[in-house]
Amino acid sequence: MSGTPYDIDVDSIRGAFPPGTGAPPLLLDFAAWLKGRPWGSAGCYQLVGQFSDEAPIVDGSPLRERFALFMRLPDGSVVGFWLGADRNLAKDLAKAPIVVLGSEGQYEIIAASLEGLLAKIALQRFEEEGAWTDFTPHEEADDATDQLAEWLRKRLGIRNLYALTKTPPGLPDFTRWMEQWCRDRERL
Repeated sequence: MSGTPYDIDVDSIRGAFPPGTGAPPLLLDFAAWLKGRPWGSAGCYQLVGQFSDEAPIVDGSPLRERFALFMRLPDGSVVGFWLGADRNLAKDLAKAPIVVLGSEGQYEIIAASLEGLLAKIALQRFEEEGAWTDFTPHEEADDATDQLAEWLRKRLGIRNLYALTKTPPGLPDFTRWMEQWCRDRERL
């Protein structure tokens, strides 16, 4: 896929958010920054929205308002905002963690916020952590993560992106919540 630009569908991203909840400006600005860049230069993914009924979840359709999924990884895993077990986070996306719904049944919070996810991509923290390495540049693409880091610093008006990558204490146990959901749905 060398030289092929990222697959970006802003309309589908906007549509993936529950009614009354718009896509955050930072996400739309990131899509504009990424547009036209070679796939793999800032990780290996597509920026496309989808509903939870199409995600790797047992009976995900009732969870449509609990997620705003905006990214797809090559293995079929999807990434997006978890709007919480009680839906209160839909009102304040800045506090909504970013989760992955893995194609192999993995469910985990990968960043405390959208800012944290973009900072982890820019600083190649996923490579350091050894998990979800699709967020690192592809070996055949020119690495654009330094450019992403500079853009993100300017966009957010901060110098220390590393601070955004730390997971704060007190995040809900998303893995347990999802595992319980799947067990309950399988019993039906």
